[in-house]
Order: sequence, then C-alpha cells, then structure tokens
Amino acid sequence: MGAVMGWLGGHPPGELHLHSHILAVTPETEARGLGFALKQHQRSWCIARGIRTVEWTFDPLVRRNAYFNLTKLGAEASSYLVNFYGSMEDGINAGDESDRILVTWSLEAGKVEAASHGETEEADARRLIDEGAVATLMAGAGEEPIRRELTPGAIGLCQVPADIVAVRRDRPDLARRWRLAVRDALGGPLSGGYRVVGATKDGWYVLSPDPR
Repeated sequence: MGAVMGWLGGHPPGELHLHSHILAVTPETEARGLGFALKQHQRSWCIARGIRTVEWTFDPLVRRNAYFNLTKLGAEASSYLVNFYGSMEDGINAGDESDRILVTWSLEAGKVEAASHGETEEADARRLIDEGAVATLMAGAGEEPIRRELTPGAIGLCQVPADIVAVRRDRPDLARRWRLAVRDALGGPLSGGYRVVGATKDGWYVLSPDPR
C-alpha cells in the first residue's frame, strides 16, 4: 500500500500550487509502480482543479529518488537547499545533514505529459564522458568520493552512492564526505548558472549550462 500527501499554497501569492510533502509506499508495492501511479493521480487531481505546478523536496544522495523525480516524472530541479530541515534523528537520516533538492513539476509541460505515458529519455553517462563531459564527482576506491572541477560551459556529471542509507549506517564518516562532496559538485553549479537536465538509474546527475 502507499499514500501521497500535500497541501495547497500560493507561490508566488495569487498563483495556486500544491506542495507535495510525502510519497510513501510499502516495499512490496514499490516494484509494481504504485509510487508512479500515486503521482499520476496527484497530477490529474491538480489539473482538474486548475493547479498547474507541484513542488516537493528530495535528498540528492538517494539515487533512486533522483531518477524517479527527474526522469520518470519529468520534474525540474529548481534549487539546492543546504541542511533544509536541520538535524533529523529518524532511522533513515540520523547523523547526516538534511540537504535537499527542490523540484518543480510543471503538470502540463510536454515532457511531463510524455513521462505520464512512460515516454522518457535517459542519458548515457559513459557516452557523455566519451564526448567530453566532465565527471565532477564519482565513486573511487572504497566508495570514496572523487571530485574534479567543472570546466565552464561543459556538460557535468555528478555521481551518488548506490545506497546512501547503508553507507550512513555502516560508515557514517564516509556518508558525511559524500554529503559535502555532493553539496559542492551539485549545489554549486545549480546556484551558478547550471541546471540538472537528467538523472540516470546508475546514479548520475547530468548538468548543463542554463541558456536563460
């Protein structure tokens, strides 16, 4: 089973949107696509009521959520929020800072409509690297984060661990290094003229210069 919960707000004032606070499904229903179905129901509910955008946050270190939000749903990463909720002591986040990515889901955008029918395009990180993209963060020996500077104007790739929850539990110091590395490699470009244009199943964010 599962549930999705949110509330209405005005952002900016006079423009109604939905803030989607939580989406949760049981492990046995996750693989059957219940989370996707719940978000599509939320989308239909909003459109029927004249609501055109939904916003929510997610932990950038959780690769499956990045892929789900940015590729499967077609949402856009709006900003990087440092330690957004402060200290959290639940079983998933305990011992880590609560950095989040704020996403905006433009419900009537072409790629969101296509994604609702399962029509998505996933980047190929290895091909992009061969074509000159810069891997600004990737996992090295012992899962240690390895940083490289992003060449101005180049496509950037930022990798996150396969299972950050397990890393937090078993190697909290390593989890802390990953948090700081992702904050630098992803948060820095997002606030400096880049945007996230994709996320892959194998844990890569794709960053591109924002032409706007």
